[in-house]
Amino acid sequence: MRDILEIKDNFSLYKGIKSNLLWGFKYCKSPKVSIIMPVFNHPDYFRKSLSSAINQDYTGDYEIIVIDNNDQTDGPTSNQLIVEEFKSPKVLYYKNEKNIGMLGNWNRGIELARAPFVTYCHDDDMLLPSALSRLMELQKKQVIRLYFQHLTKWMIGKLYFPQANIFLNVNGES
Repeated sequence: MRDILEIKDNFSLYKGIKSNLLWGFKYCKSPKVSIIMPVFNHPDYFRKSLSSAINQDYTGDYEIIVIDNNDQTDGPTSNQLIVEEFKSPKVLYYKNEKNIGMLGNWNRGIELARAPFVTYCHDDDMLLPSALSRLMELQKKQVIRLYFQHLTKWMIGKLYFPQANIFLNVNGES
């Protein structure tokens, strides 16, 4: 039986595999929130999902990081074409050189995020228009400081709880 408290570096499994930025530029120096969108091959759902991420009523700076795990084509994927259709400066489109698996793709999003807060919007999900503004409002009202004995570099400043779709800042910064 596996020890559930075992500390394991899953990031090292795909460390040598690059995620290339194929569309977008880092238009803001310090985004407050990163929406991570791991995608594979759901273009019909992804179009609606991306639209919901772009059309947030949040007035602060945020970035949308799309990480495409589809290594089955050398040219643009259907997901890349959808990103290019929207032409949103908030969107950064990365494509993995090799498929790193679902969890690896989720982790890669954390590695690419530049904001102190992160949340996920998968390619078959949608965010309510007020999702980011509401989450940022909640985090300002709640002073939450979490301390862990074993923190790795990628964990510092960012925790995500998918069951509640909550993201926390563990540095205590707003």
